[in-house]
Amino acid sequence: MVDTKWVYVVKRKPGGTIEKHKVRKVGRGFTQEAGVSYDADKTYAQMMRPETLNILLVIVLHRGWAICQWDVVAAYLQASLHHDVYISDTNEQGEVEYWKLNKVLYRVKTSGP
Repeated sequence: MVDTKWVYVVKRKPGGTIEKHKVRKVGRGFTQEAGVSYDADKTYAQMMRPETLNILLVIVLHRGWAICQWDVVAAYLQASLHHDVYISDTNEQGEVEYWKLNKVLYRVKTSGP
């Protein structure tokens, strides 16, 4: 079971005015116990699916490009979990709810950093 919390961020423009408000749900991974809720020797960072990498490399080779660096936008949050992870949260009425994750969540030990 992983506790969660909301993280709120205010993005500002160079002049100091507010550009946008961002919010995301993160897992409090430090509440997980090694050997109970995850295997300490089997934690790793998720990455893009092998099919996506193959398609990217075929396009690069076909166009004759040189690869220096790339980033897959939102690949982290699209990764699937290969085991069951449950989180807890409090709803608007103050009641505790429990959810089973279908995709990774920031700061859960078996997700990426």
